[in-house]
Amino acid sequence: MFGRTLKLTEDGDIYVSELHRFEFVEGVEKAAQDLRVLFRTVKGTDIFSPGFGFDAIKLVDAGYDPRLVELEVRRALAQYPHVKQVDDVEVGEPDEDRRLPITIRLTLRSGERLSVEVSV
Repeated sequence: MFGRTLKLTEDGDIYVSELHRFEFVEGVEKAAQDLRVLFRTVKGTDIFSPGFGFDAIKLVDAGYDPRLVELEVRRALAQYPHVKQVDDVEVGEPDEDRRLPITIRLTLRSGERLSVEVSV
């Protein structure tokens, strides 16, 4: 249902195993990775899909208003076709580097539940 793609590291680089081989992800693991990529991409920076990504700049300008953060998270998730419903969005406090931790709990169209933690 979710397809298959190359596994990425936490930094977003392509993962290479100790045997110098690429690995793949599929299923719920792929969905989680897709969502981390979505939130790591600043909206407007993908020249092939300018509407793709998360509008983090708007959040900085608004002083990290939690209501606006949740709204922007929901807008970003609407771009991902496998999300059936957003169950919960928890917004933490910005850290010293002004990175904002967000925990997203959602239900996929397959019926599986997924929890993803991102920092934007």
